[in-house]
Amino acid sequence: METALAIQHNPAALRFEVIVDGMLCRTDYRMHGDTMMLVHSEVPRQLEGRGIASALVRAAFQHAADKGMEMRRQGFFGAAMLPMSELEYTGITEKLAALEGRFRLRGAQAAARAAA
Repeated sequence: METALAIQHNPAALRFEVIVDGMLCRTDYRMHGDTMMLVHSEVPRQLEGRGIASALVRAAFQHAADKGMEMRRQGFFGAAMLPMSELEYTGITEKLAALEGRFRLRGAQAAARAAA
């Protein structure tokens, strides 16, 4: 997984992009009023599996959140990324993480009672 990508927003081309190992990786979008619609992500085959497309989509979500835009998805990768990204940018993942320990503890207590 990539750790430090220099992702750029290229509004003239309607995309978020980064050059990795001399190759262009991008997530394209369209604007419909104040709604950003992710339409396509592309990473060269040689670079797949490094988290680049995920980082590009996350950059798009961060940009939209910073600008108060709504997000819509189109295409497989955008659709797959949207649910988790929506949760992250509405603060729900932090709330779930805080609750995780309580649920794990309750599950362990129930298992201990069932074993007794």
